[in-house]
Amino acid sequence: MYFNSFSCVTVVLIYFAQGYEVKIEQDGPVVLGATISFKAQLYEKKHKAAGTFTFSWQDNALPRHVYKVEEQMSTSVWNITYDRNVYAPGTYEVEVKVNSHFIFPLYIASSRIIINITSMLNGQIDLIQNNIIQGGKYISVKEDVTHVVTLSPPDAKLISTNGTVVTSYWFLGCTYLGPTSGLSYTYNYSSSDVDRELKMRALVVVSPPGTPDNNTVAGDESLQLGSTTTTTVAHPFSQQIMSDNECDYPLPLMPIPTKYYGFFSKSLVPTEPVHIEDIKGTNWLKNGQVLNLTLVCTGSSPFYHCIRFIPGVYNATENETCTYSRQTQSCNITVVHLFPQNTIYTVLFILGNRVSSAVKPVAVTTYNENETCTALSDHCAYKLQCCCCCSYCLWSCILYPEQE
Repeated sequence: MYFNSFSCVTVVLIYFAQGYEVKIEQDGPVVLGATISFKAQLYEKKHKAAGTFTFSWQDNALPRHVYKVEEQMSTSVWNITYDRNVYAPGTYEVEVKVNSHFIFPLYIASSRIIINITSMLNGQIDLIQNNIIQGGKYISVKEDVTHVVTLSPPDAKLISTNGTVVTSYWFLGCTYLGPTSGLSYTYNYSSSDVDRELKMRALVVVSPPGTPDNNTVAGDESLQLGSTTTTTVAHPFSQQIMSDNECDYPLPLMPIPTKYYGFFSKSLVPTEPVHIEDIKGTNWLKNGQVLNLTLVCTGSSPFYHCIRFIPGVYNATENETCTYSRQTQSCNITVVHLFPQNTIYTVLFILGNRVSSAVKPVAVTTYNENETCTALSDHCAYKLQCCCCCSYCLWSCILYPEQE
């Protein structure tokens, strides 16, 4: 009898514990000294669980971090700060176990996650033009580029303390450009840079409040430039010039333990925007005459384009886009088309490249060459369409549709 009761309870507990799953999220990697956050979410049969749960956290660091909390919800948050004076950079493992309050604490789920604690600041360089972050590496050579070091949220919070001094040293290829206070640098690329893949580099030095900083890198932060040639320089750096992408990043040879360092790089390609130079061909066609227009433009290839035929006169908004586009390496776009008789159509060229777009509407008129000027003006007065026997009547039709 006792055995059957025990078996029944065991089966109930096993059934109760089934269907639970816990997932961990984290906002790492983080630099030593920053605070990394973890969030555990408990699910029951793919839905957020309901009830009271105990979350038991721990990592595998020495000394170990341990945290236990009872929550009236299915979510638990845990924050850890790895003291740079105690812990070494590297990978650590964090585990969470979840117990449910069913008569007595019952284990229902667990999960583990690997985290990366780094010796240098984490983030990337973003490229901003016209207040828009460029998604790729292509930027317009016609606009200034603001290069911004965007740190991971935990690292950004670490250096946001009042009194912290942030200095960034910027390099294009292996040429030193100069320092800035903060994490941004504005630069205008030249026409000689067009269609060349370059690399912008930034060495960020963060001095916490109370850290001596004489705004130099001589003595405390000598920098090494070059993978094969080594040059130790003081601030301001000498104009060290090598071929692009050949040198290593500047390494602090004698870093100050109280400071934080980060090195970031971004590949980019300055690109010439699309510019429409000319439209070749005639847009006044006799009935039955085939349109043959060629749009000539300049810029960096490849080019993408489409052509739309719109009845009447169309005023472009410059926001038109292509549903489907063709790609070409040459910016000479030819259109051949036959229009109905005695009509006005707009041929709308929509084109662009990786950094810009352009729209060009061209009004096309078909006319009866045997129609008289009087008949033309009468025709235009009622239908506002252009048929032509002479240029005077043609302009009269457009500008003064109710006059002969």
